[in-house]
Amino acid sequence: MFKRMMVAVVVTGLVMSAFGQELPEEKKTGGAGCFEIGFTSLDLEPLEKVVKKDLDKGGFDFDRNIFFTIGGQGYFGPHRNGIRLGWGGWGGYNSKFSAIWSGRADSAYIDRAGDTLVDSVIQLHTLFAHTGLILERSFSLTKNLNVFAGGMIGGGIMAAIADRRSSKGAFREIDNDYDYDDDDDDSLKFEGEFLSGTSAALAPLFAFDLHGGLTYSVTNWMHLGIDASAVCYYSNTGFGYKYGNFMTVNPGVRVRVIFGNVV
Repeated sequence: MFKRMMVAVVVTGLVMSAFGQELPEEKKTGGAGCFEIGFTSLDLEPLEKVVKKDLDKGGFDFDRNIFFTIGGQGYFGPHRNGIRLGWGGWGGYNSKFSAIWSGRADSAYIDRAGDTLVDSVIQLHTLFAHTGLILERSFSLTKNLNVFAGGMIGGGIMAAIADRRSSKGAFREIDNDYDYDDDDDDSLKFEGEFLSGTSAALAPLFAFDLHGGLTYSVTNWMHLGIDASAVCYYSNTGFGYKYGNFMTVNPGVRVRVIFGNVV
């Protein structure tokens, strides 16, 4: 009887231990979220055509096309050595100034400032943003080091905002109380248009992305990584049917900080 009981205990223990064995990392599933910052070299040729045609103001340096980018994504899948699925979004910003030009001011400005000529400038704010579905495949090199490759498909927008303003110097007139003159109004007119004001041009986009990089696990829940990417933008309408569609390829590099158990 005692032997039978011992056999039953041993068998039960073996069965329970088999089911209780920890799964390998490749078979575990989980999730993670990451924050990314980086730089993107954006092809501004489509925007350059619009600006030269519509604004007709020189001085913009479209060769200065490096954009600071920020973004984030979340995904789920195997902890290591597996395919993961997620969603992310990214955006970037850059600005540049036109050359200064002069023209005759309206009567209100002449009465207030005493000048018949006004120096004016345009600050062009350029933004892009896209979001989409992400599919990645990771491969373990060592216990803490992984490589990954994947792609993204989604949509976004490119926007250019022309901020017109009078081109005053660094020094401004001040009141006796050493405050800036609140009565000064920059909303002056020049040749029938407001110098101080904004206008925008927008282009909806289809976005496609290919990227690859590596990650290093600092802890079980925090990881650092870097990747190189190539984002392809396609716009069927462009900045308006007047200018037609366009397609650009925009390379970039990003640093990512990951929180979670999927790397």
